[in-house]
Amino acid sequence: MKSIRPLLAAATVAGMLAAGCDYWRNLVDDKVVTQAPLHIKVMDAFTEETMADVRCQDPSRGLDTITDPSGEIFLPYAGTGLYSVTCSNPLYYDRTSTFALTASGVSAVIGLARHGGKDEWYKGDTTREVRILNKFDTIRFPSTFQMNSLPLDIHSRFRYQWTFDKATNLNRDTLYRLAGSQIYTMNSRRDDAKSGPGDPVAGPDVLTLVVYTTMNGKDKPYEVGTYKRPFIWVKNQLPTFTMLLPVPQVPVWVGCPDNQPLRVQFKATDPDGGCVQVAFSTKQDSNTAFGVVDRKFPCNHHDVIQFPLKNTFDSLRHDSSLYLENKLYVSVEDDNFEYYQDSIQITTRTNILPTLTAKIEGNPAVVFTGDEVKVTFEGFAVNQEMLQTITLWGDGDDAVAQTIRKYGLGTTTVHETVSHYYDEPSTLADGFKIGVTALDKCDALVYASAGSVKVRKNTEPKLTVVSTRQDMSSGNLKQYLQLSITDPDVKAGLDRYTRIIIAWGDSSVVEDSTRDGEPYKDREVVHQYGSPPGPRGYPVSISVHDAHRGTSAPFDTLISPP
Repeated sequence: MKSIRPLLAAATVAGMLAAGCDYWRNLVDDKVVTQAPLHIKVMDAFTEETMADVRCQDPSRGLDTITDPSGEIFLPYAGTGLYSVTCSNPLYYDRTSTFALTASGVSAVIGLARHGGKDEWYKGDTTREVRILNKFDTIRFPSTFQMNSLPLDIHSRFRYQWTFDKATNLNRDTLYRLAGSQIYTMNSRRDDAKSGPGDPVAGPDVLTLVVYTTMNGKDKPYEVGTYKRPFIWVKNQLPTFTMLLPVPQVPVWVGCPDNQPLRVQFKATDPDGGCVQVAFSTKQDSNTAFGVVDRKFPCNHHDVIQFPLKNTFDSLRHDSSLYLENKLYVSVEDDNFEYYQDSIQITTRTNILPTLTAKIEGNPAVVFTGDEVKVTFEGFAVNQEMLQTITLWGDGDDAVAQTIRKYGLGTTTVHETVSHYYDEPSTLADGFKIGVTALDKCDALVYASAGSVKVRKNTEPKLTVVSTRQDMSSGNLKQYLQLSITDPDVKAGLDRYTRIIIAWGDSSVVEDSTRDGEPYKDREVVHQYGSPPGPRGYPVSISVHDAHRGTSAPFDTLISPP
């Protein structure tokens, strides 16, 4: 018997170790712990809700029990050691969890994945079943919009596959980079792919959504469910744009102070959806009369929009018009991100300078101070109205030596004669330069020279009585006077004498006109007195006048009979 007991003891220890008992180890550590609390919670792997009536088994440990209404199994005195527990439910995939129960106990959570298919995957649960949330019978194309679907999982444990029966270019399989999102961004505009036979074509189609997951713990995804949505592709109609105000059909002048802007009023609609906005732009072309334009308006904008026109030409000084074609681009956007494109075209032109001619009346080479100088000019505003003319006489302060004429609305042609009197002689060799400026409504200024005139100061005639003689043969005095008259202006051919006035002292006055400036050199004048003189004789006074208001110093003397 003594020889058998050691063998039995050894066999008992070996059996306890084989059974997973820590008895021998506890003996070594001077502790005897062969049991510990075991807590198992079974949950739905997707909803994370606890599951009741789930059978969990580990045949090697003699474990076979069912979760309570709270989805839990609690064994306060489970044998310590290694466990491999498999939990199962008819609607779920079996799931095995392996763990070690130590002296301190263990809490294990086992998640079960629901079978896929329309009859098993949360049948009747509208928040978890596979379906497309969008309500549609038709889809307009080209377009960009989103499809939302169920089930929704914030942990991205689903893969969503979207396929179209006909528009295959829009398909997204489970390998697509965004396949983990339940939102499908639909882009039938094909901005991110080449066009092909699978692009949308007007007519019926079917969109199929298939959802996959690996929540059952396997590497290969299994199908959760399928949802089909038949619909009809409808070709999107472009929005419309109508101008309510006429666009100028003739060239528009630019650069004038009162230039009118381009006035635009429109009507924009979308026949099969919503009109979003109307955009006006010059596409960064700043070389047009519009400059740089980038303006947007809602489609229901009804007020008149003004687009100023600027002068793109180098100046206003053009003898003939220059033209420029200008485009204002219009883009109308609808709710499908489709655009109606158009443009407003106008032609701008430069202003043409007024025409102007001027001349000095009589074209005198020399005039004298105080003389009237006349200038005649003609002006024509080619494509605008004439505002004013200014005649510049060239003498004195510019603010004084000018003649201004202003004209009323509608004046295009002017014909004027203006005059001026010079107070001072000219000092320059060419004399005073005379010119006329004309200004039209577009602020275009033109100048015409009328010529130049020399102005000199008049020299007064000089009168000299060279000799006198008397004759009394008739009984009364007959007086003879020999006159000499000189004037350097007359000698130079610039002036002439106009008259001689002689007061003979007997109440008779003689005004003798000259013959076109002929000098009176050695000319004799005679007067017959009819009555005797007074005690002092006859007071005689003689003066000479020229054509430019010049008067000689008077010759005054007393004449008595011999």
